Amino acid sequence: MILLIMIRDRFFTKEKVINHDLIDSLAKLLGWLLVVDLFLVFCDYSVLLYSKQEAQEVAHFMMFGKMSFWFVIVENFIGKVIPMTIVMIPGMRKSYFWLILAALMNMAGIMAMRIVTVYGGQVLPLM
Repeated sequence: MILLIMIRDRFFTKEKVINHDLIDSLAKLLGWLLVVDLFLVFCDYSVLLYSKQEAQEVAHFMMFGKMSFWFVIVENFIGKVIPMTIVMIPGMRKSYFWLILAALMNMAGIMAMRIVTVYGGQVLPLM
């Protein structure tokens, strides 16, 4: 949304000026939504680790197995932790370079989440 508002304001309005207040508000919202998302992922995998054997295998596969790079590094670290840090620091939040980078990293994390969900669901056999 941050990228769309920047593009819209810069190229498709008469003033050609980016609305700084709107971008700042969206960045703050993104930061807090990433906090909530990380909390929900933590809850999800905490439940998996304390569930039945099959659920524990799935959690282990995602965090330490073949999908660990996509899940831990790309989805959670690059896609959530780094963008959350960028948008939570006021000085970085004022820079459009950092906001664009955070938005692109978040989109990469979303894409990795799709890969993890689809591929991870197909790798483990059903019994």
